[in-house]
Amino acid sequence: MKRLIAILFCLSLLAEGCMPSANHSQEGRQTMYFSVAAAIDQQAELLTSRRAKSLKILQAGNAKPDTLAPQAADWPQELQLFKEADINKPAWAGEYEVRKTAEKITYTAKKNSQPVQLLVISGTPENPDYIEAYLSQANLLYHTGKHLQMHFKDGVLSAYRMEGYQKTFFSDTTRYLLAATVH
Repeated sequence: MKRLIAILFCLSLLAEGCMPSANHSQEGRQTMYFSVAAAIDQQAELLTSRRAKSLKILQAGNAKPDTLAPQAADWPQELQLFKEADINKPAWAGEYEVRKTAEKITYTAKKNSQPVQLLVISGTPENPDYIEAYLSQANLLYHTGKHLQMHFKDGVLSAYRMEGYQKTFFSDTTRYLLAATVH
């Protein structure tokens, strides 16, 4: 169990270090795309105020899945990794093709070099049913891929999932999964 948590922690640190810096302050600038970071901050605040808990399943590689039911959650920290899917950065203005329908908004990267390749918001931006993102990054030393999902019920996060892989030059591919329900 400790090994699994250590692996997930190391993967998150590596991914965070490889991602462009997130501008967490939305004040003073107009947003071009849906702001995943603002949605995460809002949900973290809401879940904290409701003292929500989660039931999580964690798996790394071929290890047996572990189930965790922590007594309390640090929601800003718990949801931090989902901020990686935020495409609303000044440097990325115009880098995404936007398709809107009555049911969803889809943002598709115009270049393979963008870390967030696809972002889908189902429902409305003010009240999404789910948010889904595919992230990918590669260089000479590593290649990573992530599929992130967040499901909402009545405007409140009800479940989230992160599955992905990391392949480094020095090691085999490591696959991981985090799936959680919120209550």
